[in-house]
Amino acid sequence: MPNGRQDILNIALGRPDHPGRVRVAGHGVTISHYFGEASCGSNTSSATITPHQLVEMIGNLKEEWKREVEEENIRSIEIMKKELKEAIKTLTPSRCA
Repeated sequence: MPNGRQDILNIALGRPDHPGRVRVAGHGVTISHYFGEASCGSNTSSATITPHQLVEMIGNLKEEWKREVEEENIRSIEIMKKELKEAIKTLTPSRCA
C-alpha cells in the first residue's frame, strides 16, 4: 500500500511527488485550478460500490484490455508482414540484369 508520497509512480521515476500539483499541466497549476473547486456537499469517501459491481467492472476492463491487445497484435503483425516483404524484395536478385 502506498505511503504518503511513495506511490508506485514516484518510486518508478525516482523522484518525490509535489503535493497540490497536477502533473504535466504546467508550473503553478494546482489541483483545484485544474479540476475546479469541490462543492461543499461533495464527499468522495461516501461513494461505495457493491462486490457485484466491482466484479462487473473488472470483467469489463479485462475485456476492453483483451480487445486492445488483440488489435495491437494485428497491427504489429501487419507491419511485420510488410517489412518482411520489403526485405525479401531487397534480397531477391533482379532477373532483368
